[in-house]
Amino acid sequence: MQAARKKRSLKYVSFSSVLEFASAARTLERHVTLKKKPSQARARATVDAILEATSQVLREQGLERFSTTAVAERAGASIGTLYQYFPDKDALLRAFVVRFYQRTLEGTAPAYDAAMGQSVRKATRTIVQAIIRTRSARADDAHAVTHALRAPHLRAIRTETVVPIVRATVRIVASAAPELDDPARVATMLVQLVDGLLWSSVVEANLREAPTWLEEEMVMAAVGYISEVQRRQRSAKEKRRPMG
Repeated sequence: MQAARKKRSLKYVSFSSVLEFASAARTLERHVTLKKKPSQARARATVDAILEATSQVLREQGLERFSTTAVAERAGASIGTLYQYFPDKDALLRAFVVRFYQRTLEGTAPAYDAAMGQSVRKATRTIVQAIIRTRSARADDAHAVTHALRAPHLRAIRTETVVPIVRATVRIVASAAPELDDPARVATMLVQLVDGLLWSSVVEANLREAPTWLEEEMVMAAVGYISEVQRRQRSAKEKRRPMG
């Protein structure tokens, strides 16, 4: 049994989260519908300005009052220019949400590779630091995304983003704690735990930067959860052990 677990942990070493996350980011593009792709630098700058304006309007007016007219005005573009690229409001929202999660994957991927082979605590800290750093760098967009995700159909984009993150976390858990019976379940709970703490403590609290105490609290919560799973697993095995 011990040899099987060690073999299971070793099989993940050759995986690259950077490559997997890059592939996932490209897959998210299927949610984006553009009338035409910006090929020139000036056109790309226009689209970027429109997406930045989307973030601003969402933060200031929320999803209910969000409109393409307000976005065009904020971007300093005509409504006609906006519609050259985005066929409707939904397409604009989709493009904005996709860009946010693509940047999230890009910003955190190296940390998941770096965490492979580290101890539970060190691996957790490596990932938590990357998540906080990436989210802090996109704090305004993160706040805007909370408004956009009130549209149920846009939540599928977030769900797809979580899939490679969970897979990468499974690899790290299996490597750092090969004695765990169900690393997939533990990894899924860890992703939900860390993401929930970050969103409630920073994004929903409308903070531009994470509080200084957040990193340590997140690491403590994640490591404490894994330790409790390990304790319960040992206890269950002891109870099954024949007496005498």
